[in-house]
Amino acid sequence: MTDDNRTNDPAANGDRDRDENETPVRDDNRAIPGDREIEVRDELENNRFALVVDEEYAGFAYYEKFTGMRDFTHTEIEGAFEGQGLSKILIKEALDQAIIAGDEIVATCPAVRRFIRKNPEYRDRVRVNE
Repeated sequence: MTDDNRTNDPAANGDRDRDENETPVRDDNRAIPGDREIEVRDELENNRFALVVDEEYAGFAYYEKFTGMRDFTHTEIEGAFEGQGLSKILIKEALDQAIIAGDEIVATCPAVRRFIRKNPEYRDRVRVNE
């Protein structure tokens, strides 16, 4: 069958329909978050929060630490983990942990600023550097 003869019907194209209870997977066979173990660790010695998915580093939220303050400067998600909504988990947990620690939060990082704009409950706790 050539591409010109393909239809939009998955069965006609030899593709199987995915069971609605089956865990969705990406093209690289990584499961999308659901039953995955996700942890955010404050790595003080590296000035970053690390996002760990199933014991594998998936991303980081870097910050500069001053007395009573953390300035979030950069956030990144590793390529294999992009597009799964993990940056939201990382940023939320990093902000929550910093607030619990009593730190003033400064958001220099554009991703952190976007998160704060979409989550107004953080606006009173964070200073945004544009």
